[in-house]
Amino acid sequence: MTKAGRWWRWGVEGLLVVVLGLLVGAIYQWWVGDGGQWRDADGRSLPDGDGEDGISMSSMPGAEHCGWESVTFVEVAWPPGSVEPPDGDVRQFVGDPDGILDGLDNLSGSYEDPANAPPDVVATGVHTDDVELWIAGSDPDAIFLRNSSGTYQRWPRADPKVLCA
Repeated sequence: MTKAGRWWRWGVEGLLVVVLGLLVGAIYQWWVGDGGQWRDADGRSLPDGDGEDGISMSSMPGAEHCGWESVTFVEVAWPPGSVEPPDGDVRQFVGDPDGILDGLDNLSGSYEDPANAPPDVVATGVHTDDVELWIAGSDPDAIFLRNSSGTYQRWPRADPKVLCA
């Protein structure tokens, strides 16, 4: 292969990586909302732990260097809608559509999309522009995200939290 041919091939592969990254970002945006901006039932922004206000709700994509780009982590002060210091009762839940973290002992079951929500599922009032946070007493170690079409996802709890080194 000529030098020019190698550059062309890298250019096409590079373009595919960019397109795939944009697609993953669009899917993340569709489910988690406007950059992870969570709000309470009255529409007030909830603290995400970046400032001195503590944390109520935070979402973040998985680390690229661990190969977790398709995983999304959500941290929720418990009960949902409350504000906790970072070392308070803040629970981590995992959205893993590709099953990258399947098999970890600290996950309370599996990610499901679509999920059949339990009959006792209730809205918490916490939401983004695109999804609402629901919980169920019969499945206390999971959260359910409901989109505008009424479809649920089940996100299992990670206890202890999943960390990437």
